Formats: sequence, structure tokens, C-alpha cells
Amino acid sequence: SSLPGVFHDHINAEIVSGTISSKQDAVDYLTWTYFFRRLLMNPTYYGCDDTKFATVNKFLSEKVDQTLIDLEQAHCIEIQDDSSLQTLTLGRIAAYYYLHYTTCRLFSTDIGPSNDIASLLGVLCNTAEYDELPVRHNEDNLNAGLAPQLPLPVDSRTFESPHTKANLLLQAHFSRIDLPIVDYITDTKSVLDQAIRILQAMVDVAADGGWLFTALRAMELTQMVMQGQWFTDSTLLTLPHFTASIVSFLAKQVRLLPSKLSQVGTTQGRRAGRPCWGCFARRIQSRGSSEPLGCW
Repeated sequence: SSLPGVFHDHINAEIVSGTISSKQDAVDYLTWTYFFRRLLMNPTYYGCDDTKFATVNKFLSEKVDQTLIDLEQAHCIEIQDDSSLQTLTLGRIAAYYYLHYTTCRLFSTDIGPSNDIASLLGVLCNTAEYDELPVRHNEDNLNAGLAPQLPLPVDSRTFESPHTKANLLLQAHFSRIDLPIVDYITDTKSVLDQAIRILQAMVDVAADGGWLFTALRAMELTQMVMQGQWFTDSTLLTLPHFTASIVSFLAKQVRLLPSKLSQVGTTQGRRAGRPCWGCFARRIQSRGSSEPLGCW
């Protein structure tokens, strides 16, 4: 059985749903799982000494106790009257978004009222959901070469960490730079697949805490992931075929527009072939017509 590896998340989800409301409920629930059947067949594999009733009962009780303590320390549940269990906001968020309980523990310590984009990106990449992101042979060297091309710094001592790699891949996604190898494209897709639900959970955590600034930054980070650009970049870059050079050219034209509009309806403007305001509006409404309008 693979239940021991996800025992905390499984128990938390059952507490949220109301199936488990006490420690005894948790122990009873385990007796109906495939894990319990395998425990009786091969106890030493799971760390139990033998299959005697007292031994198995003690083993399950200790496992449930430790699991509930871990969930309480992660602020997912509250243990009342030493046996009654009450779910908390982080526990409901973990169950709703299928997050690891340690991710919610990270949220409780690292998300506050004044997180900026850089700190939220760090929280996102340090979650347990990226623990299994592969870092292959020599990819630490590739990460070291990729880091100087990106705007936000990372710890140079952690290039072998999957969390640092996730950070670099997300920054490369925002910056739209070429990745060094094809495997990084596949890894980026894996990182992006996980990112949206984690960010939605971060927005919920910030909203529940009443932290407007952090909630808005988390929403901006979500938009950055979806659009593949930094929040400081022009929104025109989300359109097909628009490049930085085209956006720069349009920005220059926009800067000239106010001076041109200021001449509309004036003697200087009419000499330059520009209409009065009334004709200007009618011209816009009938654009495409070749008939001269008013003083145009």
C-alpha cells in the first residue's frame, strides 16, 4: 500500500469532509483501508513488530497521534479536548487544491501582509509540489549558466535543488528566453501545470488573512504564469506577432499623440489639415468613407 506516503493529506481530507472528527475515528477509518490489510500480512515492512492485536492497535494509535500533531503544527487542524478534531482554513485549502500539508505550513510562515512578487515566487517554488522535479546529471551547471540571464537572483549554493530549478524555469518563462536543452521545455510544462492551483491557494490564504497587497501581488503572479511575461512588461506583448521592438515603436507614437490632439480645432491645426472637434468625432464614426467632412 502507498497510503503511508500520503497519510497526512489523506487524513486531512477526511477531517475536512467530516468523515473523521476524533482520534478514534481516524484509527477506525484505517482499519477499513487496504493499508490495514497489508499491515497484517507484512507488518515489518511498515515498521510494526508483529500482528498481535495489542501491537497493531498501538502502532496505529501512535501513527494517528503523530499525524494529527503534524497537521496541527501545519495549522491545518485543531485538536480540541485532546481528542476532538476541528478543521482550519489552511486544512480546507489543502484539501480543496490537493496540496501537501507541508505546503500549507510554508504558507503559514512565509505569507504575510507585505509579500512582493519576488517573495511570492520564492514561496511558490519552495512548495512540496516541486520536490520531485528532476535535476539530471550536470543540470546544476546549466542552472548556473541560466541564472545570470534572469532578473531575480537565486542562491548559487542551491543549483542542484529542484526548487531553485523551478524558480529559474518560471523566470525564463516570464522572460521568454531560449532554454538550454529540450528537457527543460518538458520540465517547464510540468512546473506550469502545478503553479496555477498553488497560486490560487496563495490568493485564498492572503484573502483570508485580509492582506490586500499580498493578494493583489499573488493575482499578478498568476497572470504572469498564464501570459508568460513579467508584470512590468507591456500588455501588448500578449497579442500574437507583437515584439518588444513593435511595442517600443508604438510607445513613441503614443507620446506624440497628445501634441497632435491638442491642435485639433485650432487655427494651427486647420492649417495642418486637422479638423475641429466636431468633424474629428464624425470622421471617427464614419471611418472608411472617402467623402470629406466639415473642415477636414
